[in-house]
Amino acid sequence: MKTKNNYKKIGIIASLFVLTALGYLIFANSAKIATIITPFIIGIIIAYLLNPLIAGLEKRKVSRGIAISLIGLLFIIVIVVFLNLIIPILYSNITDLISNIPKYATQYNNLVSWVQSQVNYSMLPQQVKDIIISQVKGNINYLQGFLLSILKNSLGAISGIFSFFLNFLFGIFIAVYFLKDIDLFKMQISGLIPKNWRNMVNTTAGEINVVISNYIQGQLTVLAIVAVLETIGLTIVGVKYSLVLGIIGGIANIIPYFGPFIGAVPAVAIAILDSPMKALLAVLVFVIVQQIDNSYVSPKIMSQSMGLHPLTIIFVILFFGTFFGIAGMILAVPLAAILKVIGKKILEKIV
Repeated sequence: MKTKNNYKKIGIIASLFVLTALGYLIFANSAKIATIITPFIIGIIIAYLLNPLIAGLEKRKVSRGIAISLIGLLFIIVIVVFLNLIIPILYSNITDLISNIPKYATQYNNLVSWVQSQVNYSMLPQQVKDIIISQVKGNINYLQGFLLSILKNSLGAISGIFSFFLNFLFGIFIAVYFLKDIDLFKMQISGLIPKNWRNMVNTTAGEINVVISNYIQGQLTVLAIVAVLETIGLTIVGVKYSLVLGIIGGIANIIPYFGPFIGAVPAVAIAILDSPMKALLAVLVFVIVQQIDNSYVSPKIMSQSMGLHPLTIIFVILFFGTFFGIAGMILAVPLAAILKVIGKKILEKIV
């Protein structure tokens, strides 16, 4: 009996070693792997979004094949309408904003010159003037670079949506096959698992499925609501490019704690060049939307927590963000929740 337990522990250690090596290979070739798996990730996300609707039709005695066809057709119609109504406006906003970035850089430089002239004409001692000018110039230049850097990165992320169009179409076909043959996939994967591990793996996979489903469906719903509210708010206060800035804010909101700040920076960077009051109003828009999100939207939609301590969330966001950028920050929380589920099951098996 003792020997059997020893073999079991050796098997677990070997599995952990293989998973670690696999993780290193994935990290070392992350760019290539990302290109390959992107349409599959999109397909899985679409499948998670559509599956509750398909399950609802199945409860009404509609066959799964017909349910997939109906929901898939409705999904394609929604996407076509979105492309025709929203994408032209979004594209116009993006191209106009990118073309004006040099002008905004010049305006920031003019702001530095204005501050310098005001200090020079003041009655302050020359040494104090030099210190103020040096500090203000350095800080404004740093702020300019910081704001424009975030703005360019945000625009790059939005612009990247267009390059993913073919992957998205491919993802739709993957989602259809995934939804159609999900039971077959489960059976085939289950057959590859040793019998003494099968129950634990199936239970773990079920818990992971719940985590992923709650995260994808909840976050995309919150993203859409926040993006719409911020777009409306920025439009009301008269901030240019409100649509693209609202979408940036909605996407950034997926990142816990840091997301609202990241999403607000581009809008404030644009608004402040019109007037300080408009920048203040833009900040007020984001504060109000965040209060609505934190008090009503997220608690209602994300009713099932990821089960992670706030310090853990902050750590994984910083860790994944350091190595994988914005994408890492977005995926940090669900990955941590999945790893927690797996780690818990492994410890239960060992102990």
